[in-house]
Amino acid sequence: MNTVAALRPAPAGRYPAGPEGLYEALFAAASITGTDHVLDFGCGAGLLTRQAARRAPQGRVVGLDNSQALLRSATLRSTRDRLTNTFYIWGDAEVHPFLKGFYDVAISCGGVPLFADRTRAFGNIAHGLRRGGRLAFVCPRPPAPASPSGLDLVRETLWNTGFRNVSVTPLPTDPGMWVVGAERS
Repeated sequence: MNTVAALRPAPAGRYPAGPEGLYEALFAAASITGTDHVLDFGCGAGLLTRQAARRAPQGRVVGLDNSQALLRSATLRSTRDRLTNTFYIWGDAEVHPFLKGFYDVAISCGGVPLFADRTRAFGNIAHGLRRGGRLAFVCPRPPAPASPSGLDLVRETLWNTGFRNVSVTPLPTDPGMWVVGAERS
């Protein structure tokens, strides 16, 4: 798989406004294939998890969240949607004992700002990704004039936790949000 192509910036005007646009831009950066093992960290009620499961029908998609109530809802919705390749785990991305190199892709839409220690969380997620595995997430852009230093902080944190080929792109339909893609070294 060509991971460089998977990490290219999102072209302007390609994605619809609203949550659908966020997810489409995220999935473009993640390049999930039909057999991928995917981790959705901070999965909440599992909407992104279920969409990833449809993109990886022969793979496995694991949603991780620290809210048992949201995980119960996610499980019920996956059952209702007859998605047999989804699994939900109660835990925290900073400390969860991921199997080394198990996942091909790690995704999140909104989970990153909740990390107490981003370096620890991304280091742990990197541990769970195979070499060459892909990371893609959507997060709020720091307010100007902090944006350039915010970009540097994102790149530095990911670099220091084992990621390379980092791309940070404003979401075309919402410049207040970033789509971040990276590859596990």
